[in-house]
Amino acid sequence: MRVVVVLAGLLIFAHPGWTQVRFDERVDVARVLVDARVVDSRGRPCRGLDAADFRVEIDGRPARLQSATWIGLPAPAGGDGSDEPTAAPQPRVGPAGRRIVFFVQWSLEPSRITGMLQMLRESARFVERLQPDDRAAIMVFDYHLRVRQDFTGDRARLRAALYGGILSDAPRTTPTDGVSIRAHLDPGKAARAATPEKALAVLADALRPVEGAKDLVLLGHGFGQYRPVIGSLVGTATLDRDYDAAREALVRARVTVFALDVTDADQHTLETALMTAADDTGGFYQKAHQFQDLAMDRLEGALQGYYMLAVERPARRRGRHTISVHVNRKGTDVRARRCYVD
Repeated sequence: MRVVVVLAGLLIFAHPGWTQVRFDERVDVARVLVDARVVDSRGRPCRGLDAADFRVEIDGRPARLQSATWIGLPAPAGGDGSDEPTAAPQPRVGPAGRRIVFFVQWSLEPSRITGMLQMLRESARFVERLQPDDRAAIMVFDYHLRVRQDFTGDRARLRAALYGGILSDAPRTTPTDGVSIRAHLDPGKAARAATPEKALAVLADALRPVEGAKDLVLLGHGFGQYRPVIGSLVGTATLDRDYDAAREALVRARVTVFALDVTDADQHTLETALMTAADDTGGFYQKAHQFQDLAMDRLEGALQGYYMLAVERPARRRGRHTISVHVNRKGTDVRARRCYVD
């Protein structure tokens, strides 16, 4: 049966040197797109892999991998210090640059505010290293979701918003090259998003029309409902249907969550939710109340690029399916979303 699949966002963003690929909208075999990040023991991206280096399972069964395409920055001049071969450059197609969203979970709780202010400063330094075609945005959640800064490549504007303007009104912005969160954000739903889970779902829906993969840097302390655990001093946080809806929205929008925990504690109740959100979408969780620069270095390494895996969709019932991605290279770590919904 001929299946029509609309692969929104497959004009992959690229700085000059980023690999660009266009997939036909009509294909004979339905495919699942999985964004997989592969790094070495030092957090550096592993370039030069191909489909033979990956193994993918859907619902616990081997799935046929049609292609594995590196989407990212080229290796630094003189090599990146790894033993991996560098993929040959390919023609550039479509819009350029990465799409990065800072999601600030604002709180004046003493155990959170110091770490948050430190991470905002580190984030302001991070945007100074953005490439010319990158676009970043800043969202704030306190008791509802609001746009602090829409997508822009203006690093001075981003830096100013991160340094001192989190609690002030958002500046007037105009979409850059047609890329905008505000244009797709439902203001009523944003105002009624009273929990981080609901806010993430609303944001993901606004990001879905934006082409390509998106990276969400979550600066926060977590979410969920407290549940005591025998033998644990901090317990854990349970996630309900609101999180399930947020996860599915993030996965549909091709959003990867990188959770940077600002809480001043070695362990705390709500960190479990941050770990889960990162694992479910293919990102990572990192404590950031100490050594903030190391947390941002790890983030910078992860955002260097990823492999877009085109996986043949098995002929099974519609619904939620699990995905597992493995790499046949020693000393590497692969991060990819853990499910898809059809």
